[in-house]
Amino acid sequence: MTSRTAMRVGALCFAALVALAGPAMAQSPASPVQTETVSFADADPQATQIARRMYGQEFSHVRAVRVWLEAPSDDPEQLFVELGNDRGCVEGCLQVALFHNEQWLEIFRQPRSERLGLTGVTATGMKSIITDDRLWSWNARNYVPEPSKDGLTRRDANETELALVAEQVSGGFDAGDRSAFGPPEVDVYDVDMNGYLGKIIAVRSPAICGQSTCPVYLVNADDQIFRVLRSLEGEVGLSRRIRDEQAFRGIELLTRNGISIVSSSSGKRLGSVPVQIVRIAGAQ
Repeated sequence: MTSRTAMRVGALCFAALVALAGPAMAQSPASPVQTETVSFADADPQATQIARRMYGQEFSHVRAVRVWLEAPSDDPEQLFVELGNDRGCVEGCLQVALFHNEQWLEIFRQPRSERLGLTGVTATGMKSIITDDRLWSWNARNYVPEPSKDGLTRRDANETELALVAEQVSGGFDAGDRSAFGPPEVDVYDVDMNGYLGKIIAVRSPAICGQSTCPVYLVNADDQIFRVLRSLEGEVGLSRRIRDEQAFRGIELLTRNGISIVSSSSGKRLGSVPVQIVRIAGAQ
């Protein structure tokens, strides 16, 4: 590519990005709404007996309730179970979801959450699960964690931010792709980076991401990119529990195996939140 062609591609990319500042991007995607709460206060005796047969040897505390994880049908064989060995299930307890498909399958297992709820049935035919700090969505095979948006509010990019992104993506963004896929989506989140205001800028477009990950830019107070990360679909979040070496909340990135939590300061991996494993209920 000649320098003149490269400049033209960059200019066209910037023009496409500027278009994003208009009304078409004014609305943020709606957050899933919790439609029901799961509570073990009034355990179902029959459901608890079923669960105890599978988990009673490993756990002394077993309480179960019937739920619908899919649209109601004639086969209400879906349970949420609270498991533990502590009296009253105060510490070290688990919450698991069971689905009967010729045999009992455990499709969700997490430490006890004060908040446990369900959304309405999604396009995959299953409800999403809401815990204290996370939304879990069914992808037709597993429950997958979504990056936590706690403390993040999306806004439209301004012209300075659009120009910054255009400079980064123009090299891999040709006019043919733009006409086929339209302009990329740009999400901006203002964040406190330990005393100064920084930004997280996520970019989404098939032309830029392809079948792989999308760029996520960490930007300092001087509008300079100091780190480039990658995330599926440009999904990004902030960890509520994990902080890096500079005490900044870990950056959550979506991967094919779940969520990877990395340091904004060093880029080092701090932890992960894996996709839920489907297993036979009660199998150790």
